[in-house]
Amino acid sequence: MKSHVTKSPVNISLIINLSIFSVPALALIAPSGYSYGAAILALIAIPQLILSKAHEHPLKPADKCLCIAFILYFITFFVAAYHDGFQIREFERPSRFLFAALIAILLIRRGIKPNWLLYGIITGSIGAGAISLYQHLILDIGRPSGHHHTIAFGNDALMLALLAISCFLHFTLNNKKITAALCLIGFTLGVSAFILSATRGGWVATPLLIMIIWQYRKIIDKKAFFAMSLIITLASVFIISNQNLSSFHRLKIAHNNFLSYLDGNAKNSSTGIRMEMWKSAWLSFKDNPILGAGSHGSKEHKKAQISAGLVHPNVMHFDHYHNELITASALRGLLGLIGLLGIYIAPLLFFIKKLKYSNIKQKIYSLSGTITCLCYMTFGLTQSMLEHNSGAILYPLLVAFFWSSIRSLENTSLDNNKTK
Repeated sequence: MKSHVTKSPVNISLIINLSIFSVPALALIAPSGYSYGAAILALIAIPQLILSKAHEHPLKPADKCLCIAFILYFITFFVAAYHDGFQIREFERPSRFLFAALIAILLIRRGIKPNWLLYGIITGSIGAGAISLYQHLILDIGRPSGHHHTIAFGNDALMLALLAISCFLHFTLNNKKITAALCLIGFTLGVSAFILSATRGGWVATPLLIMIIWQYRKIIDKKAFFAMSLIITLASVFIISNQNLSSFHRLKIAHNNFLSYLDGNAKNSSTGIRMEMWKSAWLSFKDNPILGAGSHGSKEHKKAQISAGLVHPNVMHFDHYHNELITASALRGLLGLIGLLGIYIAPLLFFIKKLKYSNIKQKIYSLSGTITCLCYMTFGLTQSMLEHNSGAILYPLLVAFFWSSIRSLENTSLDNNKTK
């Protein structure tokens, strides 16, 4: 697969592709593993954008809209921080979206080898399962989390597993049997990491597996379909039959706590505290609907709410509200909510459009981009994923990588047509 590459004394193309590979490959198996490739790409992006020839592969309207959505998301933090006393530290995580926009422009103009990204996903999903099994079986850790926050680790492991099964279909269609087998191993281990982490909210994203299979229903080989169905069936039987899995136990506890909370009890339980946080967020949002209470201001709001007996005192222990939409609304108001919806919906719509019209080579990237957006949207219902360093880097970069992969294939096809 050829891609447009600008010549350079240093093999910048190799460095870029290795960096892309490393982001998903190291994300869950090394401390801050997601940041190494991201940092290298960010350091390359600015000088390369200055030196690159923009007229060769100019940005299309969709490219610009995607980058603008990322930039506007950062701006909502800037405005909220200014309103909240200008706390510089509030720019750290959203600044990753600025760099992701620059990286996306760089990759679209230079072109990349998209398969490196897919190999990184397979490696990352296998690694996530391996480290979780090691921590659980050897180190006797009840809820393995690699080197990250447990919930974020479990959710991201599930996302990598779903992406791995998409890769399986892709490589099966390209008759790469060994790579396809590794994809199935990655899917199994990624799901294992998710289950062992006992992350409850991620179960909402599991139906995306049906969407993946549906997209390939007309072109998938019968043997591949049988192998995939067998793996999924065996995994489902194991999960359903094993009632001792901690994730099932935690789901049952959550259900009981929720019912108890509705009766006016269990406010200090895991589920009860979430409900209290959401109540606190709603009260803060009502007082500051446009720009929100801000990260600093929300603490004062919580203190006042606790003093008035409106919420449980333990809400003070959390910096966010365990829901992406609620966190954005409470801390940054309607402006923040619009910014968040922008980074969700804009790329999702572009990926879905490409998915509808993409050929077999492009389908994996448009489908994977769709999965990434939908995963983070569903994960965000019970956890503020973008408040973690992993989510603030993984989400925008994976979106940028998958979109750049699509555009690289388009540009390669365009170049080939020009040479004929």
